[in-house]
Amino acid sequence: MLLIDMDSQGSASATVLAEVSKDEPSMAHVLGGRATLTDVIRPSLIEGVWVAPATEELTHAQLTIVSKTGRESILRRALRSVRGYDVAIIDTAPERH
Repeated sequence: MLLIDMDSQGSASATVLAEVSKDEPSMAHVLGGRATLTDVIRPSLIEGVWVAPATEELTHAQLTIVSKTGRESILRRALRSVRGYDVAIIDTAPERH
């Protein structure tokens, strides 16, 4: 299973990883085009679960792409290169209405 953390609070990442280092690539790097999804995926503390972590930098990355054409398909395109997972769960920030 692949857990993709798209919430800048990084709660899902913090729950399944021993440490979330700001020095390692994260989903912010994927959104910014500085890393592939494969580059950021790492094993979690739970057997069979891999995670693409989020850090606080994700908020900045999301603001950077807000005016880019095609921003809504960045994750979809990134997922095309990932193989070997039966299920992918995407944790997103709560929506306020």
